[in-house]
Amino acid sequence: MARRMRFGTWCKKDPYDKRKIIYTFHMKEADGEKHDSFFTSEDIVSCNMISRIREAWVKKIELLNNEFEQDAWSVELYED
Repeated sequence: MARRMRFGTWCKKDPYDKRKIIYTFHMKEADGEKHDSFFTSEDIVSCNMISRIREAWVKKIELLNNEFEQDAWSVELYED
């Protein structure tokens, strides 16, 4: 079984990669409720959300190359 990786660690592997990222983020709120959030690297998010993204765990990362998204990353993240 592979070790878990935080999204911030994955980003540091190639800091010059400028491809669009399409996020699916399985978030856990303070009250224990869970919900999914969907956004892209082109969307504006709060500083709090940026921090949560960096600390989130990677569930799946895939490089898309199809007629809709040319060279974009599809990233699925989750919080414990």
